[in-house]
Amino acid sequence: MATVRIYYSRADNNQSDYDLFWWEDDFKKIDHDVFNPPTLTRAKVSFGANDYVEIDTGDVEVFSWYIKRKDGVYDYNGELSNYGPYSGGPTCTWTWETGYQWKIDLNLTPQSNFYINNTTPYVYRDDTYTGILANAISFVGYEDLEGDGDNDIPIEDDKLRIFYDITNYKDVEIPEEEVWFTKWEPYSQWYKTTINRIQLLYLLNKSYTVGENDMDLSIDADALNAEKEDAKQMLEKAVANCLYKLGEVIADFDEDAFLADVDAYKATKASTLELTIDYLESSLNALNALPS
Repeated sequence: MATVRIYYSRADNNQSDYDLFWWEDDFKKIDHDVFNPPTLTRAKVSFGANDYVEIDTGDVEVFSWYIKRKDGVYDYNGELSNYGPYSGGPTCTWTWETGYQWKIDLNLTPQSNFYINNTTPYVYRDDTYTGILANAISFVGYEDLEGDGDNDIPIEDDKLRIFYDITNYKDVEIPEEEVWFTKWEPYSQWYKTTINRIQLLYLLNKSYTVGENDMDLSIDADALNAEKEDAKQMLEKAVANCLYKLGEVIADFDEDAFLADVDAYKATKASTLELTIDYLESSLNALNALPS
């Protein structure tokens, strides 16, 4: 169970006249037949005498909200209305029904306090209103995504797309030498299903300037460190499984000597174990390459 606090800044300081409406917004969980926010199941929270509201999100990790005055008036300057064929038109939700909508993914931003104001669609990191939080990350490529011939896992992704409001994003190009699809040959099913999460680590300790006011966009280090720890555990398990298959005692295995001359190690083992040795080499290299 999680409780988050959303601070709402207004020049007129009339927060007490407003209500916040929020709903779960995880694309994998919501009913796609009822996708328009005004028709989704929402919860209402009033600001009262405070400039913030507290929301008990339970086990919800991705949620969105909008804010309306108690008489139905809302703020909106049109920034989101360049998204999709109906935006800004007679069916535009932001223009005609809700005004600004904000979104948070607690997997990307594992914090409890968030900051917004009534003039922008951004969620800010703190009350300085200079650093903005990402609400989603996707993987895109220069070429059409292709499957690997097995389970349609994309192999052409070479950019990370960081959304910092519902419609706007920053594309981060991954240097060729850092693209994990090519850096570590996917010898196993583990690489095919987990490689995208590892690629997120390219964002660790990096920030980007976005928006008209040169705001700072970065991914929460705690969130990325959690991904790193998950990747580390899975790679360590892969190494242990390889050593078991090769008849090695983990405590006695000399990793440095192995990596220094893999071919010499192969010469000591049966040819049927060659793929296992290749997988061991790749897993050790990937483990050592995890950012500090």
